Amino acid sequence: MKLKQEDYFFPFDYDEKEIWKIDVPVSEIELSKIDWLLDVDWFGTDENPLTPNEVLNNPELDPEHYKRIENADLSYPIDLAINPRVNKLVPFDGLHRICKAKLLNLKTIKCRIIPVEKVNKGGKMLKQQITADGVGKAPGFFSPAMKIDLGNAELIFVTGQQINQNENGQAATTDIAEQTEYVFQQLQSILNDAGASMDDVVKAQIFLTDMNDFPIVSKIREKYFAISKPASTLVEVNRMVVPGAKIEIEVTAVVEKK
Repeated sequence: MKLKQEDYFFPFDYDEKEIWKIDVPVSEIELSKIDWLLDVDWFGTDENPLTPNEVLNNPELDPEHYKRIENADLSYPIDLAINPRVNKLVPFDGLHRICKAKLLNLKTIKCRIIPVEKVNKGGKMLKQQITADGVGKAPGFFSPAMKIDLGNAELIFVTGQQINQNENGQAATTDIAEQTEYVFQQLQSILNDAGASMDDVVKAQIFLTDMNDFPIVSKIREKYFAISKPASTLVEVNRMVVPGAKIEIEVTAVVEKK
């Protein structure tokens, strides 16, 4: 099966020359552990993407890349890192060397496993989109949450949550207590998918269409923030995106790396 290269791009910018300067030991990796990379469409053109395996099997499909494979110098290690988007080892460089190792039927290849936090120290911010399983796909060009790697901790920004819509596009319930409970459950689900919990929340922003609802909201809020006691902002607004919605909450959380 041909895999799409855009699904395996690192979620941060990096400079290959800076990667080369990172001091990590050279080791050997079994080719079988990374040969799935040869089914990703790294080669070819936008109109006709090709996988390395396709080029290895038929060099005429992409003579330029095949020539680079033949000339690849296996005395240099490939640089790999766990890509947080897919939780797999993905190369920063050295793809043609992997192809040559396959061409020569080698069992192993020299490599360096680069910790992503070392790449992050070069001033590049590592960010990761969070897609929460229980929340549904976010409409428009935004994510349920974004996770930022700070080195020794992770900062998580969660998109504001409102009550869900019924089949008529209206708020599924107009009861403020039910809406508030639903919103907190959504926030909790997204945080869990990001590797955090309500106990990790450091900032909460609550938007209400009627400030008189706050005593009800406050009781539910205290239940979920009993431990974290985050810094908070409360704002009254005219209306919400979802017709009939009375509350929206967004949160920011910090999780220390173990």
